[in-house]
Amino acid sequence: MRNNITDELEEGMLPDNALHDRAYNKVFAKIAMLNIEVDQLREDLKTQNTGCISMEDLTMVYIGTRKELKTWMYIALKLEQNG
Repeated sequence: MRNNITDELEEGMLPDNALHDRAYNKVFAKIAMLNIEVDQLREDLKTQNTGCISMEDLTMVYIGTRKELKTWMYIALKLEQNG
C-alpha cells in the first residue's frame, strides 16, 4: 500500500540528488536561523531584556532553542553522512 508522502515524492519527479540538495538547503537554512535566535536570546539574557516575560521564561526559551539547534545539527550530520 502506498502512502501520500510516497505519492507526492513520485509525482514531483525530483531526482534523488535534487531532493537531497533541497533537504540540505532547508536544514542549513534552519540552522542559520536558529543560530541567529540563540545569539539574540543570549544577548537578551545578558542585558535582561525580557520584554513581557520573566527571566526564568526567557531562560527556558533560550535552553529550548539551543536544544532545537543541537537537534538540527544532528540532522545535518546524518544528511551529510548519507550524502
